[in-house]
Amino acid sequence: SSIAAKVNGYASPRPIVAKRHSYRTGTLRFFGVRFADVTDFSKCLFLPSDCDGLLVYALPTSTEDFMDLQRLAESASAAQPDTVIALPREIDNLRESIRHLELLHWVGANTPELQSDSVARRELGTRILATEARVSSEVQKLFHPVGLASLTTTWYYRGQGRQFSNARSMANLLSDVCDEVYSGAPVIRNELINRRILSSAAAAARRNLLQAMVEKGGLPRLGFAGTPPEVSIYSSVLEKTGIHRPVGDGMGFAKPFAADSVAAAWDAMERFHASSELERKSVFALFDELQRPPFGIKMGVLPILFTALLQAHDAEVAVYEDGIFVPEITPDLLERLIRSSEKFEVRRYRSEGVRREVFDQMAAVLGSPSDTGVNLVELMRPLYRFFNRLPPYTRQTKRISATAIAVRDAAFSAREPDHLLFTALPMACGVHPFDAHPDLPTVGTFFRAWKGALLELQKAYDDLLTDLQGLLYQSLSVSGTRARQLIQERANAIISYCVDARLRAFILHLSDDGLENAQWIESVATMVVGKVPRAWTDNDKAQYELKVGDLIRSYRHIALLVAERNRQQSLNAPAGDIIRIGVADLHSGDLEEVVSVSPSDRIRLAELMLSVESALNAGRGGPDRSLVLAALASVARTYLNRTPEPKASHERPAFAEVFHG
Repeated sequence: SSIAAKVNGYASPRPIVAKRHSYRTGTLRFFGVRFADVTDFSKCLFLPSDCDGLLVYALPTSTEDFMDLQRLAESASAAQPDTVIALPREIDNLRESIRHLELLHWVGANTPELQSDSVARRELGTRILATEARVSSEVQKLFHPVGLASLTTTWYYRGQGRQFSNARSMANLLSDVCDEVYSGAPVIRNELINRRILSSAAAAARRNLLQAMVEKGGLPRLGFAGTPPEVSIYSSVLEKTGIHRPVGDGMGFAKPFAADSVAAAWDAMERFHASSELERKSVFALFDELQRPPFGIKMGVLPILFTALLQAHDAEVAVYEDGIFVPEITPDLLERLIRSSEKFEVRRYRSEGVRREVFDQMAAVLGSPSDTGVNLVELMRPLYRFFNRLPPYTRQTKRISATAIAVRDAAFSAREPDHLLFTALPMACGVHPFDAHPDLPTVGTFFRAWKGALLELQKAYDDLLTDLQGLLYQSLSVSGTRARQLIQERANAIISYCVDARLRAFILHLSDDGLENAQWIESVATMVVGKVPRAWTDNDKAQYELKVGDLIRSYRHIALLVAERNRQQSLNAPAGDIIRIGVADLHSGDLEEVVSVSPSDRIRLAELMLSVESALNAGRGGPDRSLVLAALASVARTYLNRTPEPKASHERPAFAEVFHG
């Protein structure tokens, strides 16, 4: 059996740490060690999920094996930048030691006399321990770059082989690998938090830090006093990087300093944030991206950076848990997110003028309106600007909550800022109008409902586009990341066969690849309804659902005919007539089939047509058009219901195969 499998079973080397890189970045990175031979070399190249790199010890059993492994090591190390492969010239001593150890284990398993002879059992145990030590020693001689191993073992990285005279040179190679693979890794010098799995003390400290981030983000050092563990985490992750710093007149969360090493990871989170405008994005996907090269951020740090991003963009980021909108970020929610990030999604809704500062100023006005010195008109101007920039669709739609409708109506009907702020908006949010000294729980209830209503109004038009896109994808039976590409490919395949002008326009819009996704959906919807979606009413959305269904039916009919034409061409068959037959009534579903008539059958077709016409004309008083069509439909339904003859594999595919593939 495989010598590598035996060595993996008997000798389990500890992972090797990339010391220089780990010290420089503060992130412990290590290489998993695995033995491989020619028979299972390719199976041993996958990177374990808990390792940052892979060190493969190749074991040649013959000269031919050595040559084969040399070629494999060159190609594999060139293709996988996180993998280093060590290849000695021969392993005779190691193979002999493994064989000896195998025999000793065989003796222990197949000698019943040992059960009654304790002295012999101890002797066997001693020999097994000694032989296991010998196996470890032989592995060390082969793969520890000292003495003979420095001359007989070659180390492959990036397709190039090299030899090392000492262990430091090999360790430097591993650090060089990590420097290259994790070039975007942030420098976070905190062993308490910069880990994949936290201790219970570190997890408690992180929990306290996250709670302070969402509750005391406006205070210096998040309100911490003394030197508890969370203070050291705050200092290394948030303070030194500039993520939490003075913003305006107070403290807040912002993009880190440009020169800081965490800036590259923050930019990746910002790109993720910007990409979520039209559809929700999974938090699990973001965490997975940041844990992979070139960042390699450990899971202990990720929730802190993600929470800082949420706080920096809290006026435009919506969080969903199990598909349900979460109006407020709380410490409990963050704990659930850490445990099950796959259940959470985020979506960006640009604030269009409403910023966190507006919320803070309005809270100050409500708390003590006589002492703030804030001009009420100046305070409310950004809010009015926000409502005036809402699309016409959002201004009239009823597809939002009653609170959002009430807030919208109050904003558009109010004439005076003080009435809007102290009377109309509180009533719209389900609380009593504010007097000079409103109680704090009432103010908190108002702000939660008001902020949720603004976010709902912000996302109403984006939700419309998402619904339109989902209906289109569902009607065309596509899904996933390649959905739009599949639609374009299928549309391009049938566009030249479209005669109907409206259907042709629809397919041209589907095949357009020059627009961003949101603009593309707007373009298709405008063509279908004849009005830009921003100006739609709720009735226009209902019209879209009906009209796009009609267009998709016509689209399918063309697709079936084109599929039959392509089938004939693939078989080099003579071009014949292609006809789609469809019948429907109130009591049964649609029946349809595409039939083709080869040139050789046209005479028989003409004879059948004459026979049918003769039979129809033989009726009393001549043919009645409605009765003739009804008779033809009934006969067609009878034939369509019949089970077709078995078809050869080269004949027409089913409709689902045509349309889906």
